[in-house]
Amino acid sequence: MTTFFHPVQTFSTTGKSEKGKRLQEMAQQFDCMAVEGENATTAIVVAMRDLAARLDEEHPRGSRTYIELTEDPNGNGVITALPVSDGKTQ
Repeated sequence: MTTFFHPVQTFSTTGKSEKGKRLQEMAQQFDCMAVEGENATTAIVVAMRDLAARLDEEHPRGSRTYIELTEDPNGNGVITALPVSDGKTQ
């Protein structure tokens, strides 16, 4: 199975925080890229969660970040990074 990422959209100002900037840089590297493998999208989400956890450790004064994947029955999906303020973690 091949997953094609396009467009990659980020909805935050890249200069707003170092954490946001680094998550956006990771997301942007997949724009217009085809990724092979049955679990490729899941592997990318896991890698983004790992990065978010490291960034949360490096920047403890900000909100923790939750990364989620939402897919429709046709395989179209959205990977979202959300600030968490209610104690919910990855």
